[in-house]
Amino acid sequence: MNPLINMMAKQAVGNTPQGKMLQQFAQFRQQMQGKDANAMIQQMLSSGQINQQQLAQAQEMANQMRGLFKP
Repeated sequence: MNPLINMMAKQAVGNTPQGKMLQQFAQFRQQMQGKDANAMIQQMLSSGQINQQQLAQAQEMANQMRGLFKP
């Protein structure tokens, strides 16, 4: 796991929305390490767990947040 993200999550106050978001992102990042995200998305689409509209909404949100995580 990225030590910077880990440090930021620990320093963040646990009860703030930002602190919780950082902690959740750190957990998500650790869980996804070594996994093929595209394959997981395709499996979710084919199983009906998500639909194309939900995927498009998630992609739009990810694009909006991209600036927060890049230097």
